[in-house]
Amino acid sequence: MMKKHSIQSTVVAFSVLAFLVSTGLYAYMYGTTADLVKETLDARKLVMASQAARAQGKEVVRLYEDSSSKREQLLSFFVPAENAVDAILAMESIEDDSGSSVELSSIKSSPGDVKDRIGKVTSVVMVKGEWRQVMKALELFETLSYQKSIKNVSIGLIEAGETGKSASRWSLTFDISIATLQKI
Repeated sequence: MMKKHSIQSTVVAFSVLAFLVSTGLYAYMYGTTADLVKETLDARKLVMASQAARAQGKEVVRLYEDSSSKREQLLSFFVPAENAVDAILAMESIEDDSGSSVELSSIKSSPGDVKDRIGKVTSVVMVKGEWRQVMKALELFETLSYQKSIKNVSIGLIEAGETGKSASRWSLTFDISIATLQKI
């Protein structure tokens, strides 16, 4: 009878030991599986974020490429700060195009604020000529391709023409500021 009891005790002990080992293995496998699932979900989130960032980057590149002509056109509205002479020459060329006399005085170039990089070239302009020439010159100044501001416009008669002999002469003065752009 002792032998039977000894075998039963061994079987019970072995069963308890097997139960404890299988429970331990189950707990270990459950923890390992839970960690792997969490890591997999985190990796999926990173992949999705990376794909979204890549798509956004491609969209930015596409927008940059699509806007190249508009950016070039925008730059044509500004005079390079290091070459304000271009703006002065453009203003002086209005004399030939309008047939009037154009004089620029008090020409100043002021650098832009470091933050916004936009400065200006300013001048006082005096135009003399017949009415149509003076108005043509004003129109040409207003339609310069640069970003500009025209202020303090004053027009007056210099000399009245004699009927049928000579046209009246007019004088037009104004202040003009043309935007300049510093390089980055």
